[in-house]
Amino acid sequence: RFSRQSTEEIAEKQYKNISATVKTCLEDHGISTVDQPAKQAFQELKTLLHNLYSKRLPRSLALRAKREYKTIQSIQQLLCQRPDIVIRRT
Repeated sequence: RFSRQSTEEIAEKQYKNISATVKTCLEDHGISTVDQPAKQAFQELKTLLHNLYSKRLPRSLALRAKREYKTIQSIQQLLCQRPDIVIRRT
C-alpha cells in the first residue's frame, strides 16, 4: 500500500464524492434523495465501494504498481539532487 490513508478512509472519501455528485444530479431532476429506496441505494453504493477497496489486487498488478512506485520515487530523488534537469511535456 503506497497511500498513507487507510483503505477505509479512501473508500469513505470516494463514497462522499460519488454520493454528493449523484445527490446533486437527482435533486436537479426533482428526485428525492431521502426516501427509503434512495437510502438503500446509497447504502449499497457504500458497501460496494468498501468491498472493492478491501479486495486484494492480483499479484501481477501489485508487482507492477510497486515497480512503478519505485520508478517515480527514483525520478523524484534524481530531480531533487540535480537542479539542472528540467521536465517538460513533449
